[in-house]
Amino acid sequence: MRDLIDFAVKEAFDPVEDLFIHGGNAIPEPFIEYSDKIGLTSEWIQKFWHSHWRLLGAERILEAFHRKFINEIDLKKYLKRLDYTERDRELVLSMSYNLLTRVDVRRIYENGLMSTSELREYYGSLGFSERDKTLMTQLAQQLRFIDAKDLRS
Repeated sequence: MRDLIDFAVKEAFDPVEDLFIHGGNAIPEPFIEYSDKIGLTSEWIQKFWHSHWRLLGAERILEAFHRKFINEIDLKKYLKRLDYTERDRELVLSMSYNLLTRVDVRRIYENGLMSTSELREYYGSLGFSERDKTLMTQLAQQLRFIDAKDLRS
């Protein structure tokens, strides 16, 4: 059963040659010979051969995406071949982007490019608790006020 799942995930039932699979590497004769001896047909030999290739891990394929070696469509197809659900493929892609640092967020806020509520929400995405989001937002507001006060002097 595991082989059938691998065949489905790696699209051995309907192979698409342009999706990073084996780049046209021929099936070695000894593999064909011994597969014949155990009763596999040519069709099944091709499916086993097609699905045996190791794929790049998610981190490596995400790096290829961010470095513009592949596009988002190909990235999602590749993550599907790595057996991620559709929902998880979206999560993996979303989580692959770097978050702004606390300093960057505060500077963006100080320059009026982010509202107070957006700032507080962003601190949450950086992993701050409810209490700490409030404290960090209050600190940024005070620093903004101090900076504005210094400009008036």
